[in-house]
Amino acid sequence: HKSKSNIFIKYYKNDNKNDNKNHKKKIKCPNIVELLDVSLEQLYNRERIVKQVSVNIICNHCHGIGITEKVKMCTNCKTFNIKNNSDSNSNSNSDSINNICNVCDSKDQIIRKECVCSKCKGSKVINRSIKFIFNLNPKMRQDKQILYLNKGNEFPHCERGNILFIVNEQSHQIFKRVNDNNLY
Repeated sequence: HKSKSNIFIKYYKNDNKNDNKNHKKKIKCPNIVELLDVSLEQLYNRERIVKQVSVNIICNHCHGIGITEKVKMCTNCKTFNIKNNSDSNSNSNSDSINNICNVCDSKDQIIRKECVCSKCKGSKVINRSIKFIFNLNPKMRQDKQILYLNKGNEFPHCERGNILFIVNEQSHQIFKRVNDNNLY
């Protein structure tokens, strides 16, 4: 009986360790929500409509780093040892004063303008327009949701977001909806 409980405990302990090491959950980028404005006439006639959505994607030139070359370490911070705001090894009050490097603003590195990615201008992402085509049908109703998984914004160290379209039925002078039917 003891061996069964030990195996049980060992199994779950190992399982938890593996979860913490290998399954670090990425942060999901926020979803993009777009209204899909359609008239009852468009639905009745089963029209095809095109909707353009602007999304951010990771820059393919710098691969989401924002720079194209290695940055240079700030020699001023290294020389004067002021890159940390406080020195934990020191007992002196004067060492704990917030010092800001006048060369790199205490970022520990200097990024020359020519090193910044020319495509994304250092923002790590570029804006793209994606075209979505919808084949309308009379069964589509107000507030119907159409979800495109992993087609939304993308940022470094984040899981790509989704795009959610919500049908927004526009009123029409001739066409009227009765239950699931369009009548005119």
